Amino acid sequence: MSLRNVYQSRLEALIEVVLPLRPLLDARMAKFYSARLWRSILPEKLSQQSTSLRPADLDIVYDQLLNFCRNLYGINGESTSDVGPPKNEFEVLAYDIFVQASALKSACVPPVPLLFRTGNEDEHLKEGQKLNALFMMSAKKYVEVEDMSFFVSQYARLGDLHRVVDFGSGKGYLSAMLNMRYGLSVLGLELSSANVAAARVRTERMIKQWSSLCRSVGLESKTQPPGNGSLVFSSCEVTRNSDLDEIVADSQSSKSNVDDSYLLCGLHTCGSLGNDLLDIFRRNSSAKALVAIGCCYHFMAEAYSHLPEATGEVAGDNCLFPMSSYLNSIRFSLGRTARMLASQSPERILLSGIETSVQSMFFRAVLQELLGRHGVHLGSLDRVGKIDVTGGIDFVQYVAAARRVITIPSEISDDDARACLADFESLKSTIAVIILIRVMLAPCLEQIVLLDRALFLLDQKNVADVHLVSLFSPVVSPRTWAICAYKN
Repeated sequence: MSLRNVYQSRLEALIEVVLPLRPLLDARMAKFYSARLWRSILPEKLSQQSTSLRPADLDIVYDQLLNFCRNLYGINGESTSDVGPPKNEFEVLAYDIFVQASALKSACVPPVPLLFRTGNEDEHLKEGQKLNALFMMSAKKYVEVEDMSFFVSQYARLGDLHRVVDFGSGKGYLSAMLNMRYGLSVLGLELSSANVAAARVRTERMIKQWSSLCRSVGLESKTQPPGNGSLVFSSCEVTRNSDLDEIVADSQSSKSNVDDSYLLCGLHTCGSLGNDLLDIFRRNSSAKALVAIGCCYHFMAEAYSHLPEATGEVAGDNCLFPMSSYLNSIRFSLGRTARMLASQSPERILLSGIETSVQSMFFRAVLQELLGRHGVHLGSLDRVGKIDVTGGIDFVQYVAAARRVITIPSEISDDDARACLADFESLKSTIAVIILIRVMLAPCLEQIVLLDRALFLLDQKNVADVHLVSLFSPVVSPRTWAICAYKN
């Protein structure tokens, strides 16, 4: 089966999972109780099963479902193969979602094994702790930058490329690692002049202190200070219509004998910038290879909408999702909530605890009901936003915090708030089940975006090879998938 057929087959399977769950994905959870959404947004089999459940029964179903999902992802220390069969329709759905979300890793064959680290993981960790201090970044950022830079350096070597353009280079962490540890010539492009200034200051500081820094962590032979002109940061706006080849050529104008070919990379390019990066790669002939990891998919504009009401987010002719001819042919859309979920990691949420998300959304839904009982109807611009519930605040305190953000009539008393909460306390598991199912769907939603981008690249005549590769631990970094490609 061709790579295109593999990707399209995966995409079709994911869409088949997602489409029946669109009401659940599109639901405004703030109106969960006020609009009585519980059974109307569930698939038919789940709705039928839930009809016979008492609130106490649903509490048990939720606890069992949460434990089942944690077992699927190995959070409880069990392997997936040891997980028992689903006991109800909710667990059947969670299992089906998990199977589809996990299938991409087995379907995607990496370019070659040498692109991934081998050997003693403890040694990599010890070395990483030293390099973390050397490159002056946080532990989380270091993990992402180190794994990304290793992969990019190997991918560039396979393509006989010695220059990298770091798109959206930020404060220069990835650029510096690629240059100083792997000897690549790097041009970091960043819109924010403040970030560019910070990257330059940080690099200058590292050069001045390089010898002493290396000695302090015992890595004299592991890295090298940047060579003259081999690490450059530039503040400029690069759009999908920009002539990146010209920008790169200008950055090395004093080196006329240097090959203009380069690898284009981006680490967590936000929203539509991830789509722009692919389009820039397609348009610019000197960009011979690509490694891109996206994030913040809710900032992408969409061409189509399956929602009956106007959302104000449809992009029309300026759309960037979907990109592929296949998803455009079926006029596919995700919706903003689905795109927001696509950036989440079930492993991370199930490990750290989903309780905070449940409590926050439960309070928000009860608040909506409380306001409705007193004739208060929030407009589209009236947003409560995130209120911290991690300190164990009660609902009365939550309402008090909400008063600082939106207008709540003074006649709504603390006793009113307590009475409203009491009416829905036994139904908390209803919203918890929906949140958990949505969390489980997150990888499927992200993979739809990723496969659309991969198919877009395969639509291009000048692109020969496209791979999807999982680079990071999803517990450390929720956006783990890299799209990498070579041109003919």
